[in-house]
Amino acid sequence: MLIIRGANVSDASRIAEIYVHAMSINPFLIFEFPTPASRKELIHLLTERTVDELETNPDSVLVGQDSNGNGEIVGFLKWTLYECSNVGKSGGDPAPAVSEFHAKYLSETAAAREKHMRDHSFIHLNYLATSPEAQNQGVARSLIGRITDIASTRQIPVYLEATMNAVKLYEKFGWKEIENIHVLIPEKKGEPATKDYEEKCMVWHPLEAQAIN
Repeated sequence: MLIIRGANVSDASRIAEIYVHAMSINPFLIFEFPTPASRKELIHLLTERTVDELETNPDSVLVGQDSNGNGEIVGFLKWTLYECSNVGKSGGDPAPAVSEFHAKYLSETAAAREKHMRDHSFIHLNYLATSPEAQNQGVARSLIGRITDIASTRQIPVYLEATMNAVKLYEKFGWKEIENIHVLIPEKKGEPATKDYEEKCMVWHPLEAQAIN
């Protein structure tokens, strides 16, 4: 049985581990954290960041916990509530920007968010990840259901930037593509930036979901 609950500070290291495992094939993570030692350091940095997030806003992270066995955390979702007045603020990216290319990515995503959502209050779904051993067990569906319930109660949209392997998942639950983000990055450090990294900006509207249902 899966329990969806708010995260605790004690969950932070597990959340960081799930993030790094889920992003292990992502070109940005491969480029910026290519070695086991650098990924171990990334887990440490993300653990600290998650603790800070939870101390600042305890409601900003949801986790999926397997209530059977040892009760392990098997997935998480990070989100930010944006009011109309703070749309252009922090991008909410879970990984630290360690290169000019990641900084460019953050700039591009912030610009797209400002372009499409500046006149709205909305929820930014910063990141959703499931541990490898819990894939295809409804963890993502349950976490998405919780955040869309929150958005429906507030009657505001949910906005996100989807990695290309996650686009079909979000489309399945009613997200619509509104813009593509492209950033050229190197395959390896010291090489020219020739690899096209792409994500899709997508939005879910509660009124549209109600119309479908």
